[in-house]
Amino acid sequence: MADGIRQYFGDETMQDWLTERRKRHQAANGSYECQGGANRWYMVTEHRTPEGFTVTLTEDVTDRRENEKRLRESDERYRALVNLLPDAVYVHKGGHIVLSNEAALNLFGAETPEDLSGKEALDLTHPEFHETVVKRRSLVVGEGTRTVFMRQKRIRLDGSWFWAEVAAAAIEWEGERGGIVVMRDVTKQINAEEVLIKSKEEADIANRTKTEFLANMSHELRTPLNAIIGFSDLMQREMLGPLGNDQYSDYVRDIYQSGSHLHDVVNNILDLSKIEAGKLDLSEEEVNIGFCVERCLRVVAPRIDEGGLVIESNIDESLPLLCADERKIKQFVINLLSNAVKFTERGGSISVSAQYDQAETMALTVVDFRFSAV
Repeated sequence: MADGIRQYFGDETMQDWLTERRKRHQAANGSYECQGGANRWYMVTEHRTPEGFTVTLTEDVTDRRENEKRLRESDERYRALVNLLPDAVYVHKGGHIVLSNEAALNLFGAETPEDLSGKEALDLTHPEFHETVVKRRSLVVGEGTRTVFMRQKRIRLDGSWFWAEVAAAAIEWEGERGGIVVMRDVTKQINAEEVLIKSKEEADIANRTKTEFLANMSHELRTPLNAIIGFSDLMQREMLGPLGNDQYSDYVRDIYQSGSHLHDVVNNILDLSKIEAGKLDLSEEEVNIGFCVERCLRVVAPRIDEGGLVIESNIDESLPLLCADERKIKQFVINLLSNAVKFTERGGSISVSAQYDQAETMALTVVDFRFSAV
């Protein structure tokens, strides 16, 4: 017997073990753990027989205790790590919360982990999202679907609610599949998004209103302007007879120039409003570029004369016809010519030319030459 005890416990602890055994001998019935030699742990099970004998079974449980210790340490490290996360984290099993970190306590307004432990996760979810959450839980926990993400309303312990950005995934917890949920409060973000959406809608409405106003205004202005330009052009050409006074000729020229300039401005506004409304249509037709440029030169001719400039047109009559919107071409040609007139010094010259190359591309060029006094 002594040799067996020495085998399990060693010489140093044999006497201690024998002393303890004598105390337990009279009431030997049950199990207990004790430490033996070489830092080994044993489970001792004793049973007293009716004949007065004691049956003793000894099992080495050192490995089991070490595994349990490692599991406890791993669990402690896991809890410490989870508590360090800034986002709220909780683990649920069977739909009931079994673990929550400090951020989760703060998010839901709990003072201690016990305030959340055992809570049904649905009790912390807004009723609007109960059906959705149940479906997602079935996918994650029941079917093992990969992590799911969503936004949902959550409820604090005091009954107030907030918007949360939620990620959920399956997890094995104490031998049973559960779910781990990570979330953060995004109420301010969603409110800001709603403000931006509302602001954009209001801006769109205001922009459409502005565009419609510009279109209507431009249309209303063009009608009388066409009459002013047309009649002033007739009078300027004295097609129905002389005006009878040179001063009248100057007035008519001023009327024609101002009307033409205002007409260009209105056309630009109208085109801009149509572009913003997505309704700008091009009217394609055959355009003689030489004839088109000639008409544009007539529009800016008064300003050329006032500036003391010389303008030269070098448009080859053999150029092919263009398939384009003639009014749009006139519009940008007049703009080019107007800029040339504006920035060319008195006594300078302006030339207009067009070239057609083998790539079936036509280039229109407006060049201004400045002269400085020596």
